[in-house]
Amino acid sequence: MSRPVTILLLVTLTGCVSAPVVHNSPAPPPPPEQSEPVSRDDMMEARERGLILAEITAYYRDLTARDWDAFARHFWRGAVVTMIWTPDDESERRVDFISVPDFIAQMDLGDDTDLIFEQTMGTVEVHFDGNVAQVWSRHRVRFGDPGDVREWTDVDAFTLMKHVGLWKISSMALAAQ
Repeated sequence: MSRPVTILLLVTLTGCVSAPVVHNSPAPPPPPEQSEPVSRDDMMEARERGLILAEITAYYRDLTARDWDAFARHFWRGAVVTMIWTPDDESERRVDFISVPDFIAQMDLGDDTDLIFEQTMGTVEVHFDGNVAQVWSRHRVRFGDPGDVREWTDVDAFTLMKHVGLWKISSMALAAQ
C-alpha cells in the first residue's frame, strides 16, 4: 500500500473506533447514617411507658363503657379518688376523698339510662421512675341527656404503682364540672 492510502486508511479506521462512553449520572447516594443503637435501658423504658399508657387507655375505655367491674380492676385496693365537685344539694364546690367503690356508686346510674357519658383521652404526659408513675391526661367529656349534652375538656392526674409486674392506679385527682 502506498503511504497516502495507508494514512487515509488509518485515519478512517481511527474515526470508527469509539471513545469510551462517560455517563454523567449522579453518584450513588451515601449510605444512610447509622443511628445510635437502642440500648436495653431505652427499650425497657419504652416498654414500661407503653404499659402505663395501655393501663390509662383501658381505664377510659372501661369508664365510658360503664363496666364497673373492669373499671375497679384498674385500681389497687385502698386507692383514693380525690375530686372537686358540687353535690346536687349544695351550692359550694368541695374537695372529697373517696374510695373507688364509693366513686363507682356515685357514677353507676344503672344500665337502663340513656344518659350520655363519654370520656375520650387526648394528650397524655407520662413520667415514671422505677415502680412509680405520674400521668396527666387531658381528655374530652360528653355528659347529659341526648337532647342536652354538655362537653368540656378536663385533666385527670393519676399516680400509678407497679407491683408484681402490673401497673395500677393508687390515687387519682380530678376536678368534676
